Amino acid sequence: MKLPEIESYGESKSSNAMVVNIGKLDVYFSYCTPVAFRTPKTGLIVRQNDWSTTTGRHLNLIDGGQKDIAAGKSKRRVTEAEFNRIWTEFVEELFYNIPEFKLPKYEIVNHKKVILEPQE
Repeated sequence: MKLPEIESYGESKSSNAMVVNIGKLDVYFSYCTPVAFRTPKTGLIVRQNDWSTTTGRHLNLIDGGQKDIAAGKSKRRVTEAEFNRIWTEFVEELFYNIPEFKLPKYEIVNHKKVILEPQE
């Protein structure tokens, strides 16, 4: 599995609008709050705006806003309870079967990391 990636989303590239990509999971944050996620099974799931106008702009960057929802280009936004239910059902299962991660033993030789024990 490749390492997680964290990046800004949207045109403004605000540090308050971040997405974390972990394998097949994308989690979108507004400030420190997860407000949307995408998995292969669920597609994009976006919470309704229970916060500020800034978070509303972040949500619009994620799903295109109400115009895209009305045009059928994006799903409706879900309540907090529905968001949490879908997260529990589909996202948590992605983490159940992750093998225990162990860092290999290594030493530095000529400014390069040399693995002493190969991973199994």
